[in-house]
Amino acid sequence: MTNLFDHLHNPREQAVKKYFQEILKERCPGNKDIIEKISHYIITDRDLKELGSLVADLYESGYMKALDDYKDQLKELGLEVKIKAEENTSY
Repeated sequence: MTNLFDHLHNPREQAVKKYFQEILKERCPGNKDIIEKISHYIITDRDLKELGSLVADLYESGYMKALDDYKDQLKELGLEVKIKAEENTSY
């Protein structure tokens, strides 16, 4: 019954937990405690949107760092790499 009251008090808490479950998959259980803490403080739709934006920024930062690292490694081998976004031609 406590879970029902928790959900009624903060319905976004379950959304946050599900969000992290979808992103982390098998790594989620190892992060359960911090996800519990974070989800408790996500109360408004704005909080939820800002959390999504934070996660997207983290993904992008990690991706760009990995990309720069690979470019540097290839440059040491004498290869120059230029990456350009693909144009979406399905429209």
